[in-house]
Amino acid sequence: MINSTTIKCARSFFLFNKSNILRKFFTKIVLHKNFDRYIIYIIVISSLILILDTYNSEIDSPLFTLIIHIMNYIITIIFILEAMIKSISLGFCLDEHSYLRDGWSVLDFLIVIS
Repeated sequence: MINSTTIKCARSFFLFNKSNILRKFFTKIVLHKNFDRYIIYIIVISSLILILDTYNSEIDSPLFTLIIHIMNYIITIIFILEAMIKSISLGFCLDEHSYLRDGWSVLDFLIVIS
């Protein structure tokens, strides 16, 4: 569980100190009680889109294919933003409780970069 006392990183990416406005804003987002819930919703939506895309050949509609592709791009952007926000807020990997010190975040990061 992330809270304001677990953020130990003094300078995220050796650039953003704890008093940096952008880092403070991202930390508020990460610490918001519904942040993880929204990400879970996006994961569920992404899984449903993957199911629909798998059976896209049966539907065979150009509009449906376009909508699926657009939604895939939007969801990819959301996941990239989530990784960026968390890594700026928590620090990337050097400090305790930083972004890549959590197993789920490592999996998340590997999926995002792949």
